[in-house]
Amino acid sequence: MGRENARELSTIQTAFAVAGIALIAAACSSDGRHNPTELRDTTGMKFQWECDDKGCGIGPMPAFETCSEPTAYTYSLDRFFPICAAFVIGGGSTNRPVDCRIAACTADADCPIFQRHTYGCHHGLCVDEANPMGIDGYALVALCLSSTARPSECGIQEAPDVDALIVANCEAGGQCSVPATCLQP
Repeated sequence: MGRENARELSTIQTAFAVAGIALIAAACSSDGRHNPTELRDTTGMKFQWECDDKGCGIGPMPAFETCSEPTAYTYSLDRFFPICAAFVIGGGSTNRPVDCRIAACTADADCPIFQRHTYGCHHGLCVDEANPMGIDGYALVALCLSSTARPSECGIQEAPDVDALIVANCEAGGQCSVPATCLQP
């Protein structure tokens, strides 16, 4: 094999190795766990969970049945792993606290993992224990509406009791306490 062919082969092998490492980084945690292929939330709703070398995401499915605008399900990397129905706007999305539910689990393998966030199953919820963030308004609402289906119609306004729930249980700094009537983390 000539020097040029050996260099070309080495470059190709390096490219495959880098791509393989990126895929593993998106699909595995530092303890060797792999991402699940399906997530479910506290209402029992199931979501396809897709991972590739660019990261992970919820499989395509519309969040609201009656919207003329595009909708989807999104997530954020918080202490809990919220799955939210969202309106797609430009390159981003927007949602309301009433549209989010926390990913549920029976074992650590049911929870998603990322390079810097490994969610484990605690009291039936996917929780990133390394995340020091407490319970904010979004998490409070998701815990209190844990068994309530999300609104299915586009443009439904938040129920007044959601605002009252946040006002009654959250401090000015955004930290909230969870009432006994809600799912306890």
